[in-house]
Amino acid sequence: MDLPRFELTSLQLEPQRLALLASQALLPFLRRQRWFGTRTKAVSTASFDDVLPIPGAPAPLALVLATVAFDDASRQSWQLLLAAADPRTVSEDDAIAFVDLPDGTACIYDALRSPADCNQLVSSLLSCSGWTSSRGRCNVVASDLLRSLARPSVVTPLGVDQSNTSLLLGQGALMKLFRRVEPGPNPDVELADLLTSLGFAHAPRLLGHVSWIPDDGAPRTLAAFHEFVPNEGDGWNDALREVRAAFDDPSGPRIASYASRARDLGITTGRLHRALAHGTSADFAPEPVTPSDLERWHDRMIASLRRVASDLDHSTVQAVEDVFLRLPSVRSPGLKCRIHGDLHLGQVLLASGRWVVFDFEGEPLRPVAERREKHSPLRDVAGMLRSFDYAAHAALLERSAPGSRDWKRLEPSADRWASSARDAFTAGWRSAVQDAGFLPEQTSDLHFLMDVFELEKAVYELGYELAHRPDWSPIPTLGIRRIAERSTP
Repeated sequence: MDLPRFELTSLQLEPQRLALLASQALLPFLRRQRWFGTRTKAVSTASFDDVLPIPGAPAPLALVLATVAFDDASRQSWQLLLAAADPRTVSEDDAIAFVDLPDGTACIYDALRSPADCNQLVSSLLSCSGWTSSRGRCNVVASDLLRSLARPSVVTPLGVDQSNTSLLLGQGALMKLFRRVEPGPNPDVELADLLTSLGFAHAPRLLGHVSWIPDDGAPRTLAAFHEFVPNEGDGWNDALREVRAAFDDPSGPRIASYASRARDLGITTGRLHRALAHGTSADFAPEPVTPSDLERWHDRMIASLRRVASDLDHSTVQAVEDVFLRLPSVRSPGLKCRIHGDLHLGQVLLASGRWVVFDFEGEPLRPVAERREKHSPLRDVAGMLRSFDYAAHAALLERSAPGSRDWKRLEPSADRWASSARDAFTAGWRSAVQDAGFLPEQTSDLHFLMDVFELEKAVYELGYELAHRPDWSPIPTLGIRRIAERSTP
């Protein structure tokens, strides 16, 4: 492994001793991680905010909060679980730096893929209510149900490619460690807590959470514990299977069969929105969408478009901008409430014939304050509509290159499948919320808002794909062009 090397007289995981490691080794490690979502920005410094040694751990093991400062004056905080071991036992993907000690060489590494270290982490967390660090305090809230489900148990790191890191605790609970850590309440905990209190049957119950309270700032959520729901897989992989089958057998019955599932998912989503609007506190009570809301959403959409404009042709950028410019003039935008915020097929599970919605954190690239805002539920609907199109074209991309002869041959089947799923989902959602007051009064406003939110999502997707999976960028690019074209008066 080609890693930075340091000399120390003793190995202690504390901010002062790790300062040199932060400046020379932390950033290269972060840039290799998919969950570090800002690889392309210029960085000025990297440093450790606090080190939280895990109580009772027999070897150096600590939750570590690191801050990256960028040249544009923005800052982001990230969480790692640092440990030290013989370099021969450490995966190259997890290694951060070598440390030469008087009695040998150790490797500092991120331990969140190490079953032994994760077992020690969970065992220690569930054995206490918290502990102090040099710069704050770590608090642990764990329900009796969590303690009964998770101990004794085997802790298994999950290899899912995502923006956070999850651990399976036996077969009863999941622990999600938030890689990016921000001040203020985390919506994944907030919304799950409300849904759990309401007994909502289509989301995992919240079982506990871990937070860091700095001496000079707002609390930050480090992790959440949720009920593990046995399932047959997520909606994304289920949809991919169905699209592939539609390519091989484009008969009506196969597409109609999936449309029934899509309608059920729409009904579940509508029930979710009704539950999220059930809260009576100021943080949850539904409110009318105001002209200032529309202006603010418009400004964010334009800013998002500007970030990807160089990767779109001028006529497409102009068409998208024209659609966004019409948003502030909507006369009957309906109600706003707390929403999922990043609803797509990868955020729902098929579990014994029902849909379960999870991961209420919102879009990970957006600031947490923005993710906690009330918004039109149509934004969630638009996210799922984009996901049906995405699944259809991701399956198409598996079999052909964009614009090729095979692409043109298969694209009508992909479009039929997506159109059937979209129509069924929308019908199911509307049937579940028709008397809830969410919908705009004018049908024309309803259709336009669905288009504008879907277009916003496609622009966001393009920025994500350009940063992470450039080969997939044709999918959102095609979506942007199609939505802008159909939304033009």
